[in-house]
Amino acid sequence: MKKTINLIALSSLLTSYSYSCSADDGEIFFNDKLAPAKPNVIFLLDVSGSMAWYPYADNKKTPPKGVSSRMDILKSSLDKVLADESATTGIRAGIVKFSGSQGISTVVPVADIDNGNQRQTLRNKAQDLKAAGGTPTVQALYDVGQYISPNTGSKGPYHATKLGSSPILEGCQLSHIILMTDGKPEGNNYGSQVASYIGAGSASNCSVVTQVNTDGSLVRTLDRTLGQSSSNYSNETCGRALTSWMSRTDQAPKLEGDNYIRTHTIGFALRNQNGTQPDRSDGKNAQNFLTDLAKYGGGKSFEANSDETLVKAFREIISDVRAADSPSASGTVTVGEQARYEQRTEVFYSLYASDAYNYWPGNMKRFKIEYVETTLFNSTKKGQRAVLVDKKGTSAMSPDGTFYNTASSFWSESDGGKVMSGGVLEQLKSPADRKIFTVQNKTEIVDLKANPTASIDLGVNDLTEKNALLNFIRGYTYNTDSNALTVADKKMGDAARGRISLATYDCITPDTSGKSDVINCLQLDQVALLASNDGFIRGYNINTGEAIYEYMPEEMLPLIQKLQRREVVSFKKPRYYGLDGKPVIYHHDKNNDHYINNGEHAYAYIASGRGGAYIYALDISSRNAIKLAWQIEGGKGSFSKLGYTWSTPMLGKMKINGEVTAVLVFGGGYDKSPQEEDTQSIRTNAKGNDLYIVNAETGNLIWSASNSNLTGNMSYSIPSAVALVTDDSEDKLVTDIIFGDMGGQVWRLSIDNAKSNSTNQLSITGKVIAQLAGSSAADERKFYQAPAVYETKINGIETLSVNIGSGFRNHPLNMVIKDRIYSLRVPKDSTTQTIITEEMLGIASSDGQSISGDLTNGFMIKLSAEGEKVITDGYANFDRLVFNTFIPFNTDKKTCVPSTGTQRTYNYDLTTGKSLLKTAYISIGISALPPDVTAYCDGRYCTIISDPSLLSKEKPLPEGKDKDAFLVDTGSGNFVKTGSTDLFDISAK
Repeated sequence: MKKTINLIALSSLLTSYSYSCSADDGEIFFNDKLAPAKPNVIFLLDVSGSMAWYPYADNKKTPPKGVSSRMDILKSSLDKVLADESATTGIRAGIVKFSGSQGISTVVPVADIDNGNQRQTLRNKAQDLKAAGGTPTVQALYDVGQYISPNTGSKGPYHATKLGSSPILEGCQLSHIILMTDGKPEGNNYGSQVASYIGAGSASNCSVVTQVNTDGSLVRTLDRTLGQSSSNYSNETCGRALTSWMSRTDQAPKLEGDNYIRTHTIGFALRNQNGTQPDRSDGKNAQNFLTDLAKYGGGKSFEANSDETLVKAFREIISDVRAADSPSASGTVTVGEQARYEQRTEVFYSLYASDAYNYWPGNMKRFKIEYVETTLFNSTKKGQRAVLVDKKGTSAMSPDGTFYNTASSFWSESDGGKVMSGGVLEQLKSPADRKIFTVQNKTEIVDLKANPTASIDLGVNDLTEKNALLNFIRGYTYNTDSNALTVADKKMGDAARGRISLATYDCITPDTSGKSDVINCLQLDQVALLASNDGFIRGYNINTGEAIYEYMPEEMLPLIQKLQRREVVSFKKPRYYGLDGKPVIYHHDKNNDHYINNGEHAYAYIASGRGGAYIYALDISSRNAIKLAWQIEGGKGSFSKLGYTWSTPMLGKMKINGEVTAVLVFGGGYDKSPQEEDTQSIRTNAKGNDLYIVNAETGNLIWSASNSNLTGNMSYSIPSAVALVTDDSEDKLVTDIIFGDMGGQVWRLSIDNAKSNSTNQLSITGKVIAQLAGSSAADERKFYQAPAVYETKINGIETLSVNIGSGFRNHPLNMVIKDRIYSLRVPKDSTTQTIITEEMLGIASSDGQSISGDLTNGFMIKLSAEGEKVITDGYANFDRLVFNTFIPFNTDKKTCVPSTGTQRTYNYDLTTGKSLLKTAYISIGISALPPDVTAYCDGRYCTIISDPSLLSKEKPLPEGKDKDAFLVDTGSGNFVKTGSTDLFDISAK
């Protein structure tokens, strides 16, 4: 018999691509080495005479000493923005001023704001600005455009030396103009120069560029609808045409990779004291023009009337500048799995977008797996492979691993993989109708809505601010004026490391023959549980996409204030995390029908992961009314060594005091100190170096490694989930717990359930079975991921094949450590095996076609690329291991697409230690973390998925060398679920 030890069989995990952080795998999104060249930012500042006036459009006077003028506010706000390193790091910045009498001149040339005295120079020089003259806005844009372009020639784009040397250093370097002005453009004599520069001919032909054809030609549209003057449109129409042309025309065509200019605008002090806008009789005003400049120029437009709003406008533009080229969307996916090789076809994707702010947006969408006929390797025999389709049955995944834009998820139309469109986000109810709550004092359910007392702890004391924060998290725009509630754009937090779990309550629609079991039922009553980094765990109706409830644990409430601040994140300033774990569901299925019914108990467990040292148990026995059953807090009581709860609790059964008991097993987690500060060396830990077993229904501690007499050195933290091995009894009792640690060690703990009785609670022995790290920097390997354990027979011996990859997940950009994929062979019935070291393992050749050394203890694959590492879960089943690795990589200068790196996929035979591919691995470029490897099964054929492109109907599966590498014929297909936990028997019946 061969069987896979299933980690969390209820739902499979897969990262989808479609396209912070210090000590964080999110650092890939904010890393200078992986991004295009630092963007250029030119603060184009209006210093006309009106900047000396009051900050209102209807008060054209200079305020007395002690009262701030428009110029005073500009200097103050710009200084605040420039002084905030976290908000402005990673850009090249300069200042250009313009006015009629002072001309257009460079105040500070563009340079790296993080180098030398550039930041201080910008701050100092900004304080010297003075107000005088008119407002030649279009001329200023024209001059700055020529300043940015390094090109030579007589036809635009070309460089003019008036403002200095071009700031463009290399291809794929975006430049951004932040135009701040307090009035309409003056001087209508630059239309003809602009028209000539952009190839429009004359000012009367200044048309905005709306599209670039595949041959590079431009599609232009004449737009004179929003002029300031009914008698002379040329200045403004040519201004709009200029920004549109700069945003769609390569400004440095001699460099490899396109360089564009984006224009952002801020209209300052354009409103009257009463808040109204001084429109002309025909409704045209300066802000309309500025909005157009940004719209056509690929940027954003803001209004500001105070120091606070001007600071906010500058910050939001700069954060968008910094995020403009970061990877935009990734996610995880869950299959409706009821038996290991017999799955339902519903697929739920959790998508997220990286952002420059700490509040990353997320979404969840439903698609479908369809099985299509394919020819098996070296045969005329037909098999079935899995492909992804939308609700209309059309192909949803493209061959490059991104969703088709035309794909329609089950609750939406043509939303594809867009994070901010469709899915559960579209189905969110109005703020007033959302069921959002917390639990205080462990039992008191409190609705999270503004109220006269707001006694809950949000980290602020002011009642008005508390209520504004409560309104914000419900979906209103943050405003301390309780009478000014406006509905904000719909948003929910990301689940970057999370995944969806499914709680099944009933069969709504049996199949045509009346079958209502979980496999054949046409429509199930299921709730999809998803935790996210805005601190919520939400339950969604899988048939409508509506949120049934949104629960925020009491410890997460102070996060609301942090999210509302919209603080900018960077490599140096990490983002905030809420509930960063993966829900695990336990159902005490007394009648064995797989439905939560007839008074049966069911629980969902969620670890906070990077969001803290908490584990929450939610009673989900009632579909519409969950409640907190119990919780564990690290650092307290029996859990004093529990660190940040990175280790997903694993569900199993053991005999406790002679009784079969549902238990949770989890590692001690992650110790932020010293690992957060130390980017390389292996060091012992004060926290995280423990293993816990608790009662799944009560949360009470049953056993911990720190209170036992284990053989070995449990000195290193255990951030990974564990693998549980079960016996063949009806109860599927856990016999072994296998896991790795941060010291490069692999552990095996053995449970003797037969010795458990009324006087002997639990019998556990164990030790280190492999030591795979060394003392040199290159050998300081760490295990963050759970092992994939496969039970098989090798040379007649019952063997546990323990497959695990090393990799510094919390610093994926590390280039020093030489990581490996290990396939260890551990006799199942022996607990006296010698500790395995690298010297005792066979070594796969660089091409994967041969192996050297003795295979008695297993083999290893040396990862050959610099910085190559394993940072997501691998897969072991069907006599093969499949692992993905990550290699940091730079931006593709030909396409200007930012890439976090390269993914390599290894597919090896567990018996021979040789690659099942024609090469050692296959490679693809990626713009997010590699996916966990998973499989989709129709009852007989299983498709192994190492990246989303393998779910594309239009892409053939990679070829194997001697057999299908990614498609497996399981045989009879008679595999059934026999347990009530997340452990499934996959033995043929």
